[in-house]
Amino acid sequence: MVLGVLAAVGCLCAAVTARREMGDTGRYVLAGFNAVAGAALCVYSFLFPVIVVSLLFEGARPGSLASLLATGSGIIGGTLCLIIAAGERRLAAHPCAACGRAHGRSPESRAEQAPVWAFTGAYLAVVGFVARMSVWLNDTIAGRWPSVASRANGISWTAIVVFMVLMTLAGTLLPLALAHRWGRLWPAWSGPLRGRAVPRWLVLGPGLFVGASLTAYFGIAGMTAWIRGEFGGPFLRLALEMGGYTLWGVGLLVAAASYFALTRPPCPQMDTRSGLMGPMDVYSAVRMRQSIRRFTDQPVPRDVPSAEPCQYPSGSSQPTTRRLTSTDDIDVAGPPRWARIAGTVGWMAPILGFVPLHLPWIFAIPFLAHPESFDAWYHGRSNGTESLPDGILGIPAGGFYLAGLTLLAILGGILSLGLIRPWGLVYPRWMPLLRGRRVPAWIPLTPTVLGSALMIGYALTLPLKIPRAIAEASPADPFTITGALVGLPIFLAWTVALPVAGWSYFRRTRRATHQFSASA
Repeated sequence: MVLGVLAAVGCLCAAVTARREMGDTGRYVLAGFNAVAGAALCVYSFLFPVIVVSLLFEGARPGSLASLLATGSGIIGGTLCLIIAAGERRLAAHPCAACGRAHGRSPESRAEQAPVWAFTGAYLAVVGFVARMSVWLNDTIAGRWPSVASRANGISWTAIVVFMVLMTLAGTLLPLALAHRWGRLWPAWSGPLRGRAVPRWLVLGPGLFVGASLTAYFGIAGMTAWIRGEFGGPFLRLALEMGGYTLWGVGLLVAAASYFALTRPPCPQMDTRSGLMGPMDVYSAVRMRQSIRRFTDQPVPRDVPSAEPCQYPSGSSQPTTRRLTSTDDIDVAGPPRWARIAGTVGWMAPILGFVPLHLPWIFAIPFLAHPESFDAWYHGRSNGTESLPDGILGIPAGGFYLAGLTLLAILGGILSLGLIRPWGLVYPRWMPLLRGRRVPAWIPLTPTVLGSALMIGYALTLPLKIPRAIAEASPADPFTITGALVGLPIFLAWTVALPVAGWSYFRRTRRATHQFSASA
């Protein structure tokens, strides 16, 4: 009730001041008020998708309709408040129409220092990691880890070592890289890479993925279950474990927000006639040319600097449109808005949706699963895994299958992102033998076509499979119907987004080839 009243007050204030003159400070206050109210409402209503799926496929239960109305109105109201907050901030900041920066207040290059709040978030993430690992260290010393059940079922020490190494990197190196300059520019000790730009998504992607996963799973779902008494234990242990994970995830998201702002492409409208300043001249020039194509879909003006000398015909003031060679700058038009949306959905659905849902299952956690039948399936004793009781390469059969499926999802997300990003057209600089060369169109298009065909073909069978699965559901199945259906919207979104982004990539690369043929 209190959150609803706050959201209503914020929306009403925005409506009253919409057509009136108001200072920047007042706009910022109104934006902050609506942002807090909107975020609180969305967090409060995070169970809305699960309730909808339960109503559709498991029937109504006492109080389910009231929960649906409460969470649904919370999602709608929270989203509306966040949209209003973004609009008010835009009115207060007076951002550049081309790049979204408030020039003079927003960072302009990677070489600038991250703000204090970014360092605070990064080091809080490290503190959260240390708090979580203190519980694990105590359990290891006391002999409670690995558990008796894990020892009885067999332990893959290789998988444990790999997981602990990745977990340590995500809790120490990753948050520090998001805040410190060496996470944006290769440091002096990196040899031939020093001074070059670190690929943006090499750091930002894991930061967003790990931060969002920890915050959603432990910070929202876990904390809610703990408060509601769905599991218990010593208070200090749970506080260190759940609080550590939550602090770790939130800190990564805070630091990632700063990293995102610091690594944005240069503004395409900045004055380039006098040259770019600083040690990032070549990098900034290339990114500026890419940004101009992205925002305007037009050839780059001659006065914009390039890392390579521009090749113009004698006596001409416009660049020649021709097929790219190994050292040419990108001459393919940027993806249109609908393709960028499809590509974004295409990488977010598998990496931020599919992967977090499967991570607990990979590590034998029966989240949204029947514990006994899941354990039997995971360790190769039932439901199709009986032929592999010893696992594969020391990994339980179910874990190996889930890990392979998750790896394919991650690769599919990277593929979707590459269909709309410049490195999907030209190999990036961190690939020693291929950097600067044109990516042959068939390399991304072949898995795009095959993956789209497989997913569309499978989606066409769902109207027959879903009713049968609901009718035959039983505790003998490893996964619950709710668990399967929670991932259904994620799969359908990816099924639509991948071929749409692939179609745009095909049209843009084909147009460049045809233009070269006509000019030749």
